[in-house]
Amino acid sequence: MRRDRHLSPSECFEFVWYRRVRGPGFRWKPDANRGMLLVGPPNQLLQPYEPLKEFSGLFLTFAGLDGSPESLLDFADEYGRLGTYHHYHPEDSEELAEWQAHQRWMKFLAGIRHEIRNDRPKFDGFVRWENDDVVFTFPAITEFGSGDWRYSGQPPERPRSKTGAPLFKPGPAAEPAISGRPGHDL
Repeated sequence: MRRDRHLSPSECFEFVWYRRVRGPGFRWKPDANRGMLLVGPPNQLLQPYEPLKEFSGLFLTFAGLDGSPESLLDFADEYGRLGTYHHYHPEDSEELAEWQAHQRWMKFLAGIRHEIRNDRPKFDGFVRWENDDVVFTFPAITEFGSGDWRYSGQPPERPRSKTGAPLFKPGPAAEPAISGRPGHDL
């Protein structure tokens, strides 16, 4: 039996991130209006790298953090900023609350990924059908609380790789959730 070769994420997307290689690291700086802010080396001192090639499981590393300021700071020093920085001070910064929200979201997504990879996945609490809609439920991640995301009908265009080829094979909507293989490895 021949198994189809699945594309790796680095074959689908070009993704460059910037990290500290040496020199001063990041730090948390208090701000009266925004709480703790991640500040650190200016962008010109950071080195570019491709996490999808060098650290293909980086999302799981991030999901596995405990969400403490210390663990997030260690992550930033090793892998770089989230990339959502703002100009709150003379230096670019990112809010601790934003880092924690992104980490909680990634932990939730990693939990879904783990369940999908099981022989008999259980999606209670993650996804449900309401008439013709698929409803995805996610936990409270920010002060705005939990939420549902609805998907109705067919997407207008199939997502494509950087070469223009479709990323996902057409088929029944349940197939990716059941098999865990929607045209590429998760």
